[in-house]
Amino acid sequence: MNRAEVRSARLLAPFLTRHWRALAASGVSTVVLTVAELAQPWPLKIVIDRLLGEGTTSLTTSELVLLGALAGLVVAIALAGAVASYVSDLLLNRAGERIVHDLRIAVYAHLQRLSLRFHDTRSKGDLVTRVTGDVDSIGTLFSQSVGSIAQSGLLLFGMVAVTLVLDPLLALVSCLVAVPPADARHQTCCVGTRSGSRAVAQ
Repeated sequence: MNRAEVRSARLLAPFLTRHWRALAASGVSTVVLTVAELAQPWPLKIVIDRLLGEGTTSLTTSELVLLGALAGLVVAIALAGAVASYVSDLLLNRAGERIVHDLRIAVYAHLQRLSLRFHDTRSKGDLVTRVTGDVDSIGTLFSQSVGSIAQSGLLLFGMVAVTLVLDPLLALVSCLVAVPPADARHQTCCVGTRSGSRAVAQ
């Protein structure tokens, strides 16, 4: 992180800490959602290994009970994932709206404290954009991006952990195959960011 990013993080930190409860609860919901998504294949695995593994067409009473339990487990996993997704989105959206509200008040109060000479030398459209567009971008970051990024990162970590437990060699090969495309995307993103910065500077 460069100095500008560190300074921006320090400026935003007080606004985030005011809503740490909602952000923490959303994080817990994201973890529950990730666990639910990781658990989705397990009932099918049990069905294939224990009920269809021997190629029999008839099921005993105990196997029928197991099948019913697995069906209930599938419903429970889907319900847990849906509730966790709803709670996470709700809390992130609510926190994002409140952070945007606090930021708008802070930015407007700061503009009110500036001298008339400053306002005479600055474009009015730029100031309006700071109060509206830039603040809205931060709100969009929390309401749409943060949850998806965190959930995707946790899901990737969980998939790697499960693969390591099941087959370490397969996990190693998967990681080796996945690293070069990810690095290429990172380089492309960096190039695009630098190009955009040059365009803004010009």
